[in-house]
Amino acid sequence: MITRLSALGVTSLALWFTAASAQEAAQPQPSAPAVAAPEAPLQPPAPVVLLIPAPMPLVGAAKPVVGYDKGFFVRTDDDKFSLKVNGRMHTLYAFVSKDGSPDEMSFSIATARLTLAGGALLPSLTYRFELEMGKGNFIVYDVFTDLALIPKTLHLRAGMWKRPFARQFISATSRFETVEGSPANGYFGVGYDTGLALHNGYDKSPEFEWVVGVFNGRNTDKPWVKADPTKIATNATTSDILTNYPTRLHPMLVARVGYNHNGMEGYAEGDLDGGPLRLAAAANLAYDIDYDDDGVSALYAGADLMIKCHGASLGGAFYDALANAKGGDMEQKGLGGFLQAGYVVAKMFEPVARASVVIPKNGRSFVEVAAGLSIYFLKHNLKWQTLVSSLTNPAVLKGTLAAGSDTTDYTVKTQLVTAF
Repeated sequence: MITRLSALGVTSLALWFTAASAQEAAQPQPSAPAVAAPEAPLQPPAPVVLLIPAPMPLVGAAKPVVGYDKGFFVRTDDDKFSLKVNGRMHTLYAFVSKDGSPDEMSFSIATARLTLAGGALLPSLTYRFELEMGKGNFIVYDVFTDLALIPKTLHLRAGMWKRPFARQFISATSRFETVEGSPANGYFGVGYDTGLALHNGYDKSPEFEWVVGVFNGRNTDKPWVKADPTKIATNATTSDILTNYPTRLHPMLVARVGYNHNGMEGYAEGDLDGGPLRLAAAANLAYDIDYDDDGVSALYAGADLMIKCHGASLGGAFYDALANAKGGDMEQKGLGGFLQAGYVVAKMFEPVARASVVIPKNGRSFVEVAAGLSIYFLKHNLKWQTLVSSLTNPAVLKGTLAAGSDTTDYTVKTQLVTAF
């Protein structure tokens, strides 16, 4: 009996405990206090990128380009217009001992030139304007336009420039290897003149060069554009002041053909850059026609040569002149020429020697013997040149030699040349 009661009590106690556990599990349990998550560090704001489109180029707008390349230049980006400015100055001291006359000496601005050159309107059209302001006068030497009909093959030039006769005369004086050119050149048809010419860029020394033109002529009495302040001050006539036209046309035909070997720069004296053998040779002819029936005409012929090799240079020319006067037959006027040599040492110093001669048909001859030294600081752009000369019968060059014995003048000339 007691055993049955004990079993019943244990069973009842187990049921009560089970029910109590189920009731406690059914009740909601208090949650653990929430732990706050750590705050993220502050970040700087993202940069704002503005996408601005590039400006569109203006259609047809020309942007000028300015700089220096063997001269100060400005041009448009379409190359229709360009301008290059060059200048050069020759400051000269000259001492002259004349036979039978007092000595002369002076400083002078032998050359002060401003050159404007470039292109206009067409890529094939170029121009050049050169003004001389030394020696107390204003003189226009070059004023012309050049149209490349076939570039480097056929050009048409119109205006005023050096007649293409005699290599040394064609060359710019700023590119001489001594103070001045041979006096013989002036006796044989050289000069500035106004006219027309066809050529292939002969003054740029292509391998084969040629030019043929017609000009006002050597016998014109007004070969240059010249303004003389002394005549302006005295109220001179217009023909004394503006002199770019002759009183009568006396046309001169001029032709020149030449060959330049191994890239020879044929119109610059002195072998400043050195290099292997190079040479330039040419022949030219100038015929002053008696178009106006005044009975006066002349014919000039010449050949010239320049050789350069490893600093040494040799140049020269031979001339022949025929002329008639007042309807007479064409007769020998004179022969002449010169030979000039130089050698560049250390690309800076160049001793130079020259001999010139003019032999007229009648009378005594002109003879020049000269020697000098050139010092190149910046090639032809900055140099100091000195030349000592003996000139026998210099009046021959002007055709005014009087009867009597020979006369001899001595000159010493030294100059500083600046070109930019």
